[in-house]
Amino acid sequence: MRFSGTLSSQMGPPRATNGTFSYDLERHVCSVTYDNPHLFAPSGWEHHVRAENERIRSRVEFDELRTSGGLAKRLWNWGALGGSYCAIEAWAEPKLGVGEHWPRIWQKGGPKPHEVGVQDVLTDAMVAYRGLESSILDVFNVVHPTKENMKAHGHRMRELLILCCTEVELLLVDAAKANGLKSGSRHYTMQDYVKLSEPLTLGEWGVKLQDYADYGEISPFEGWSQSNPNLAWYQAYNAVKHGRRTNFKQASLENLLLAAGAIFVLLAAEFGEGMEMMKFENPHRLFSVTQVPVRAPDDGYIKPTTGNWIPVPLFGPPV
Repeated sequence: MRFSGTLSSQMGPPRATNGTFSYDLERHVCSVTYDNPHLFAPSGWEHHVRAENERIRSRVEFDELRTSGGLAKRLWNWGALGGSYCAIEAWAEPKLGVGEHWPRIWQKGGPKPHEVGVQDVLTDAMVAYRGLESSILDVFNVVHPTKENMKAHGHRMRELLILCCTEVELLLVDAAKANGLKSGSRHYTMQDYVKLSEPLTLGEWGVKLQDYADYGEISPFEGWSQSNPNLAWYQAYNAVKHGRRTNFKQASLENLLLAAGAIFVLLAAEFGEGMEMMKFENPHRLFSVTQVPVRAPDDGYIKPTTGNWIPVPLFGPPV
């Protein structure tokens, strides 16, 4: 049985998360990794607890030590905190082992794209997104993004809505395949994709237009679940793709921004909140993240102190 949690420094920004720890009750091994290596060195550390009177042997003892502050003191004595006092913020019995992660499902403290072989995939996705972003910014020269103009529609917005939604489909199908999610029919559909909503916590992400704050927060996947698998902006995409004359008004600015925001959310949810965008000129030109999901402690990834990250597909072997 293993417990894991987060460490919060009493130095620097108040209650800033600085890392993760885990304790194995069978092997009596404590491992600590740091999100901010500049505060603690080295960035990863492991300790075998050999003293009988310091070993933790049960869930009850672990919880008592955590709540009393005794666990933080033991970590300090073992050298895990680099001489600095930290609080144990949260703990749980984790679903994954040390170094394990769900492919294409990002969490703070998890692997960087280059550490799990998807840097080229991210770069390709970012280049595609940048092209769509540039075209949408051109639309703003004609239709100002305000609440009053949400229902404005046109041929260029229809074209961009279709392109954005096909990019959404690509990101979802790649995440589905990486996690062994098989289609229930010949081709993947929203009935399949929606099974990724909870693991990716898509409904909890929020974004805003970087230069048009008055437009308000955009939550493309809000309320999306297996009991409610339809997304209005995605239905609009299908409607204007297959029936332009009768459904032309659905090629609206509102639906276009929801679809573009969905790409941005998926990039963040799959590859990381920052998406390594600082490598690109003029980062976050269209959107910025306003709301990041808060994961349950048992969902957390535990950084490996040595070795590589290990992919653990959610639904079975990769498709």
